Amino acid sequence: MNSLKIFVIVFASFLATTGFAQWSSDPSVNNAICTFANQQETPVLCSDGDNGAIIAWWDHRTDAGDIYAQRIDKNGIVQWSSNGVPICVIQNKQSAPSIISDDKGGAIITWDDERTGAYSGNIYAQRINSIGQVQWLANGSPVKVGAAYTPKIVTDNASGAIIAWRDDRVSTDAADVYAQRIDSSGNILWSPSTGIAVVTTASQQFPSCIISDDSGGAIIIWTHVRADGTRNLFAQRINASGSKIWTSAGVTIVNLATSSQAPTAQPDKQGGFYVLWNDSRGSSGNRKIYGQHFNSSGVSQWNANGNRLTTETLDLDGPANFIVDGSNGLIFGYSQSISYYDKTIFAQRVGNDGTVLWDTLSIPICARKWGRERPEIISDANGGAILCWFDDRTPESEPYPLSLYDIYAQRIDLSGNILWEVNGVPVSNAANGQSIPKILTVDGGSAIIVWDDYRNNNHDIYAQKIYSNGTVTNMQTPEQIPDEFVLYQNFPNPFNPSTTIRYTTPNVTLSGVEGSRVQLKVYDVLGNEIATLVNEYKNAGTYEIDFNPASSIKHLPAGRQDIASGVYFYQLKAGNYFETKKMLMVK
Repeated sequence: MNSLKIFVIVFASFLATTGFAQWSSDPSVNNAICTFANQQETPVLCSDGDNGAIIAWWDHRTDAGDIYAQRIDKNGIVQWSSNGVPICVIQNKQSAPSIISDDKGGAIITWDDERTGAYSGNIYAQRINSIGQVQWLANGSPVKVGAAYTPKIVTDNASGAIIAWRDDRVSTDAADVYAQRIDSSGNILWSPSTGIAVVTTASQQFPSCIISDDSGGAIIIWTHVRADGTRNLFAQRINASGSKIWTSAGVTIVNLATSSQAPTAQPDKQGGFYVLWNDSRGSSGNRKIYGQHFNSSGVSQWNANGNRLTTETLDLDGPANFIVDGSNGLIFGYSQSISYYDKTIFAQRVGNDGTVLWDTLSIPICARKWGRERPEIISDANGGAILCWFDDRTPESEPYPLSLYDIYAQRIDLSGNILWEVNGVPVSNAANGQSIPKILTVDGGSAIIVWDDYRNNNHDIYAQKIYSNGTVTNMQTPEQIPDEFVLYQNFPNPFNPSTTIRYTTPNVTLSGVEGSRVQLKVYDVLGNEIATLVNEYKNAGTYEIDFNPASSIKHLPAGRQDIASGVYFYQLKAGNYFETKKMLMVK
């Protein structure tokens, strides 16, 4: 076989396995992730470490359900085998995947597994590297075999994971919460085969969410179901060794004779956490949004049983998802039921002291008639947020909605200003329906969104990148010249190996001269200067600089060979202006 023929065969094979496309510039087209026969659904995603995404889903191409995954890079090019690589294809049903980045360009995926029989309750996990090769046992490594359900996963900041689950080892009427840590090689680190008991009190409890404590451990929030069916919320912090940090029974988030449910949580970037939930207290019984802030010692910072964060009188629809904003407060999005068919998306910002900062009635994100549901939210890397949701755009003149949903998105800044088109911009408006989007921050203000798509009369997985200007084509709009100095929070934070720092210089400085001499330096917690990132005259504008300790640090304090994990500070100085912000490096 001659060399030209060999090249053609190899190149054709490359195209077949990696795809040959870029991000779609048409919201009616988008990027196909998996369009195989039968159903693919419940996609989840995480970063690939290079402004792309790794996506996992529940796949029915052969039987009751398997787990597949795919990577799409920052340019919109699918990297692995067409229609995804198998994560678990063993007999019976595998479902409900969850995913985190492994901080090495790959991902760790966990799921509910019935390989030993219907409703047998097993938790398995798998790590996949950046080129689509599974790293652990074929069809996954066991986390807990038997009577274990609904796993929740978070990074252990060491390329492994901490996984919590509902455990029915006593009985289904006395469900408890257990957890396990699995390292980067797939080894079980805590109480092999059993896991550690997070809570085993009477009645039922199940994990609702799990977040990092930014120190290699995890904070687990669970729902406690009383005998009368009412629900309350509790939390526990587990360190990297699997020991409980707070009181043995956990800390109380809310404990009232009403129902508190659908909690969502985020680290507060200082070792504690914020949590929001739907709460039925009050005479109407309608769900309302309450929240609480706990410090790293598990001490609540707001009112006992939480602060009410919205003033709506109508019922809520679904949880309130949120991000920690650039000022260590919260921005959250939620859906409110105007009527059975009519739902509206709102957003609200709350300070770190629990004070509502925007209009007491919240900011309408999409107020068109008919259904808008399940808003997801991420940071826009500039202190604000991007929200996405699925949206029924049936004409408002129709008597009933047609329930053919599309995917829409909106961006809101730190002051509550809507930055994109009123009522949102289309991410996907293809034929038939699109639903249940998940969203990921990339490129310092852009986003990748993935969803369940029915355009081919079959549940498939599609994705789309939307840029910081609210388009899928990245058409640039002229930026206003800033009128003040601004130092933004670095992104990502925590980071490893690098992070981006963004700042603006105004058109007129305090000295009355356009532009300014700018210094941007990095210090350790002892005040030692370890890097100078900028030291030059800058015209008015917005700038970004990457900080990678391996290449940026020119000198270290005596006795130091390398930058260690921990807190660092970066400071911007220009004329009479200076500002300092904190960042966290993890290894």
